[in-house]
Formats: sequence, C-alpha cells, structure tokens
Amino acid sequence: MYRSPFCEYHEKKNFDDETIYHIEKTTEKILRNLHGSTQPDKPMRGLVVGNVQSGKTANMGALMAMAADNGFNMFIILSGTIENLRRQTQERLLKDLSSDYGNISWEMLEQLSLMSTKQAQNLHFEDDGRNRDRYFTVSLKVKSRLEKLIEWIQKDPHKQKDMKILVIDDEADQAGINTNEIEEEERRTINRLIVNLVQNKTKKGKKAKGSYKAMNYIGYTATPYANVLNEMEKDSLYPFDFIATLDVSNLYFGPQQIFGSSVIPEFNGMNIIRTIPESEVKQIKQIYKGQNAEMPENMQKAILWFIDCVGFMRYYGSKKPVSLLIHTSLRTADHDKIARIISGWFKMVCDDYEIIDLCEEVWKEETKRFTLEDFEESYSSYGIPFEKIRDYPAFDQIESFVEEVIDAGIQSVKLNEKENDFKFNRGIHLCIDNSKNNGINENNEYIRLMYPNSSNNPGYATAFIVIGGQTLSRGLTLEGLVSTYFLRRTGQADTLMQMGRWFGYRRGYELLPRIWMTNRVSRQFEYLSEIDEELRETIKSMMATGNTPGEYGVVVKTSPKLSFLRLTAKNRMQSARKVEMDYSGARKQTQIFHNDSDILKYNIEVTKEFYNKLSQQKDHKSTNDNKEIIFRNISYEFIKTYLNKYKFHENLRAFSDIELFTDWIQKMTDENKILNWNIIFASGTSKKKWPFLDVPMARRSRKNNEKKYDEQDDTIRIGALTSPSDYLADIDIKKLLKNKPYLKYDIDISKTDVANTNKIRREAGLGSTPQLIIYCIDKDSQTTAEERGNLDAKNDIIGLAVNIPGGRIGTGYSTKVMIDLRKYKNISDEGADIDEDSVS
Repeated sequence: MYRSPFCEYHEKKNFDDETIYHIEKTTEKILRNLHGSTQPDKPMRGLVVGNVQSGKTANMGALMAMAADNGFNMFIILSGTIENLRRQTQERLLKDLSSDYGNISWEMLEQLSLMSTKQAQNLHFEDDGRNRDRYFTVSLKVKSRLEKLIEWIQKDPHKQKDMKILVIDDEADQAGINTNEIEEEERRTINRLIVNLVQNKTKKGKKAKGSYKAMNYIGYTATPYANVLNEMEKDSLYPFDFIATLDVSNLYFGPQQIFGSSVIPEFNGMNIIRTIPESEVKQIKQIYKGQNAEMPENMQKAILWFIDCVGFMRYYGSKKPVSLLIHTSLRTADHDKIARIISGWFKMVCDDYEIIDLCEEVWKEETKRFTLEDFEESYSSYGIPFEKIRDYPAFDQIESFVEEVIDAGIQSVKLNEKENDFKFNRGIHLCIDNSKNNGINENNEYIRLMYPNSSNNPGYATAFIVIGGQTLSRGLTLEGLVSTYFLRRTGQADTLMQMGRWFGYRRGYELLPRIWMTNRVSRQFEYLSEIDEELRETIKSMMATGNTPGEYGVVVKTSPKLSFLRLTAKNRMQSARKVEMDYSGARKQTQIFHNDSDILKYNIEVTKEFYNKLSQQKDHKSTNDNKEIIFRNISYEFIKTYLNKYKFHENLRAFSDIELFTDWIQKMTDENKILNWNIIFASGTSKKKWPFLDVPMARRSRKNNEKKYDEQDDTIRIGALTSPSDYLADIDIKKLLKNKPYLKYDIDISKTDVANTNKIRREAGLGSTPQLIIYCIDKDSQTTAEERGNLDAKNDIIGLAVNIPGGRIGTGYSTKVMIDLRKYKNISDEGADIDEDSVS
C-alpha cells in the first residue's frame, strides 16, 4: 500500500499500527475520487462522514499530504466560525505537514487578502515536474474572510490556471448550509460565498476572469444530515460525486461503544452513564436565577470523581492534562454562576477537610460499578490487550496525589510576567470557555481554557474544570476528559451528537470516563447510535455498488416521535421528503419485552402453534450441529400470520408498526421481490430446554438501570438479542469452505459486521433468502457482569429477529427521509406517499 510521508510521521509519533492503517486506507479511498483537472469549471464535490472526536484533522492532514504528492498545490481549509478552533486546526496541520518526512515544501498562508504580504503572483504553482511547493490556508467561515479569500485567489488569472485546489470544509454542516427556501434565488451569505469559491465566481457571483486547473470540494462532518437533505441544485455544495465514511480503529469510544448498538451485538453499552434526576435539573435552574447557592449532589460526584482521576493519572506518572466538562447552559451568565457555586463548595469542603473522605467514597463506589472485567465484556474487540490496561489502584495508593490537588486549591490559569506565558500548578484550573471571556482579568488570570504545551508543561498531569456552552459544542478537543456533567437539551440529532465531547480515544485511562446526564438525553443518544450506524451502512452499500449520491440519494432514518429527536433544523433539510419505505437490508430484533406472565405465556403458545404448523412441512425441516431446528423455503403466509399474532412491546421501535411491516413484505412477495423464507429455532447455552422443543434455551441479561426508561415495572430490556453467527445458522460453513476453498482467504466468520455475514450468505446461495430467527430465553438467566442484571422474567421469553435481503427494492410506504430527487430528475409523483410536514 502507498505510504504517505504524513503517515510515516504519525508512525514515528507512536500511533498504533491499527490507527495508521485506518488513516491510510480511508485516505486512499477519498483520494481516488479527486480529479487533477476539472476544467472547464466542473468542480468535484464530495462528502466525508467521520466520527465525533475521532481524529478528523489527522485524516484531513493525511489527505492533504497524499494529494500534495499527486500534484495538488493549493489547499483551503474552511474551519467553522470560532477563532480559537480555527487556530487549533491551523497549528495542528502546520505541525504535522511540516515534519521532516517527504520532500514537499509546505507554506502556511495566514488570512489571505489583497493586502497580504503573500500574493499568488509571487508563489510557485507551476507543474514542471520539479516544483514541490505546496500552500495551505485555514479560513473562518465568516463573510469578510471568505470575500477576501476569493479576491486573493482570483486576482491573477495566469496563476489561477495553474492552481490545483482542494477545498476542505471542516464541520461542513455548520455555517455553510443554505437555510433559505430552495425556490428563493438568494442564498444565505456564507453558503453563497463558498459556492462562489467552488464554482469560480467572484464574491458578487459573477463569472471570474480566470479558471482553476482543478477544483475539488470535500465536506467533512460527523453529522451529515443537513448535507444530504438540504438541496441538490446544480451549483450547490451537495456531494454529487461521492460520499465516503472514515473508518475508526478499535481504540475509539463512539456512541455504539458507550450507549450500545442494536446492529453490533458485542456493543451492549458501558455502565458509565450516571443519571441526573429532574429534581437536580430544577436545582440548577434555581442557581441560574440566584435562588439557590447549594451544590447539586451529582455535580459534587462529578467533581470528586474528577479529582480522583487526577490522582490516578499522577499515580501512573502521566504528564498529560485531565479534564472535567460542565455543560449545562448556552448562556454565558449561567457559566459564571456555576463557577461561583463550584468555587464556594470546594472551599467549604476543603476547610473541613471532609473532601478526602468524599473522594474515597466516590472512588470506591465508581470502581465497583464499572470494573476492568465489565470493560472487557462491553468492548471485547478493544485494540489493547486487557492485561495491559491500567486497572484501578486502591484509594490509599492515590490518596497522596489527591491530597496535593486539594491542597493546591482551585483558581484560573495564571500568567507569568512574559506575554502569553502561562503558569500551571498542581491544583485545579477553573476555566470558563465562552465568547464573553476573551482576555485576562484584573487578577492577571486567563479565564478561558488553555492547556500546557511542550514549552510550559510542568511535568505532571494538570487538572482542568471546563465550564461553557457554544465553544464546547463542536470542534474543541478536551484533553484527558474523564468526567462530564451534561444538562444541555436539544431536539436535533446533529446538534446533540456534536456535543458529545466524551467520544474519542482514551488510551491510558480507559476505565475512567463517566458521564452524568438526564434519562431523556441518555435515550436520545441511544437512538442516535442507531441512526448513526444505519446511515453509515447505507453509505457503504451505496458506494460499494458504484452509485453516486447524485444518482441514488441518501436515506436517513427518522425518529418515530419527531418531538423526541429531529435529524436537524427544518430550514436545513428543505429538500427532504418521506420516501417509499424500503426495509431491504434491515435486521430487526426484539430487545424490549413485557415482563407480564400472561403475555409471555401467550407468545410461547403462538410460537408453539406456529412450530406445529411448520412441522407439517416435513421435507423442509433439518437441524444443524448446534441442535438448531431449521425450516427452509417456507411461504410468507405462515410467517405473516405468526408476526401479526405475536405481542410486541409498544416501546420497541424496530417493530413500531407491525402491520405496516408485514404488509410491505406481502407486497414485495406478491411482486416476487422477496422469496421464500428460512426459519431458525435458535439454540442457546442454557441447561434448560425450550418448553416444547428439545433445544437448549438462550441466556440473556437485563440492561442495568432499565427502569429509568419506563415508568411501568413490566418491562425488560436486554440490549442485543442476536449474535453474528445466528444469521449463518442455515449455512453449513464446513461444506461451503470445502466447495469454495478460496473463501478461507476472503471471509472472516468471526467478524460482526453486516457486510461480512451478508457476503457469506451470498456465497452460500442465500443472499436473497429472508430469515426469521426465533429464540426462547431462559427466564432465570444469570449474569456476573456489573453493568448487567439477572433477567428475573416472570416466564420464559420468546424473542424474534428478522433479516431482509439487501438491495433497494422500492415500495409505497414511508418512514425515512431523503433528498427529493424527483424535482431534479423529472421523477413522477404517482404512487408516492409524501407528507412534507412529517420531516419538520
């Protein structure tokens, strides 16, 4: 594989092989979509979907390095609307690109304009085979900066014709989206200026005198909903040419790892979420109004845990910063009030020295609730051997380090006599990071967040409590984030996901992260995990077939209750419409059950009745090595009756409208688009047998604290019902490998992703065969995992999983949204079920 100097540089920085591999792999994939010549004025437009806090800047840098090696000479990075985040991106890229590896000469161009000391006519863009000069600039997405950038780049037509440009729009769903109605000719200012830059128009929208040698525009974002649902006009920023997803290594902590996944069975979620009760939410509001000066209980715990974690990191000799995030409000005045509450409480508990006892109490409580064994069970594929992960020491081992944090006190970052020379100490640095605090106060303190660098690092783990709002919602990396107190509420998926500063890499302190949030927000993040995973699978499937977004349109799952969580603001998804529902490629499973003896007994009886009817089809019955009973080539009529009789839990989103689902399958069956089914009565690991079959039952455990989701006591939530091998139960793997020995090198039976198991099914000739998998779960299932609970069901539980073959089949039902391609491609409205208000 091609190895860029950039990736070699990160190898020298001790990036692990897995991370470097993913950077190279995904960057190569993106590079293949770029064009070195796009004349006359036909820019390439694409979108890269990353992950929150996953190292997008490293991927952008790798792409710039590879593109530079392939002749691109001008790089424009559009970096949000906040100056300190722009500067952070610029400094990171300059440091990484200016490494000693490779023979490219990089020059950073600061705030370009016609008044800049560096003008295009004095730079070297010529492509003579010898020129290795490359230039980049990082610009804010604000009107004045973009207008000056356009003027600078178009001033000299002779130089412009040699420019091979790559525009990277970082956080592409922010600021640059056109929020005006599509029918209006006038675009929003920032969107219009970016479009003018890409389309080679002047700042006023007229055709430029010169033309680019090449123009490639790539948007980077972790929340692409607005980008794929906003507009698809000819001169828009819609990613006509490609969408790519950035893979992450198995060291990343994302929404699936933390909040669980219904698609990836191994991710049941981590027991690191702590509940903020509504009574405490009211208490915080009283603090804002000046009606209460008492520290909320869970905020105390978040701070105490943070202090413990600083002691942990110093005990292990870490020299990196450790952070606590408090994100409760957007308003800057509220941030000051929270800071005063924290300072007052800290002084009070330190004066009595009871804080040591409190720290010990929280340490013992938290280290018991989430252990190394729990971590191993919840993230079994983690990329570091579990024996090498730092386990919790006893409190008396970290106590002296905790005491030194407390003794040094709490204050803002101090400044030395020299300008911009920051002084750090062994105590807690209290930072308020918002737009109000931009300077130094009367006590010669820097109020905003400022981490040590190589020149002023004191040589031990420094501690930071960071309070803020908007500036902490996107882009800013909080180093060593171990504790989060999060109260921000929003009904928009993209906004909420970007606030998840706790996502990212946690090497060296894997066991430490804790997040305090409300039940509602926790549920929203769980649902976001589903949306995120499904969207990425959709994009991967689309690109694997060779389709482009301009031909296909990206389908995005929406919430059944839009008041619960909306994808993005209504004015950012003007072209979205409900589309013909397509369940193809869906893997649905029951994860929530009534803990009602009568209902559970009823489901067993209807399943027994279903089995007896199937047994009359003797020629279709077989068993496998695991004693699972399989019925092959079964008509859908049997299944439809059964699914309509089975009693699903009303909160189960996967089967929220069973009649809609079964009718859709019937329609596809009538049109010969869905074939006959394979039905599997699954075997498990329990010593007990099914009530009516000589097959071992399955064992499953409850998700901890499940009652926080449901008022009623008759609900059981289990996380994932299926495992990847279940979808291969109707395949004789040994026989398949014997008949196709080359598959030994081409497939991995152990992989958990949908694409791999679908590939195996295709090789076995079952790629078009739908599956119904039926489980019987032992009501007495036990667990020793700290983050799980014993099942304690009132009867054995029947669980169902449905696997529909992939490929867009097309129907007349609607529950998802996509961009309205008909207005661009003269597609008929006939037969489409459209409800424009439903996507608001």
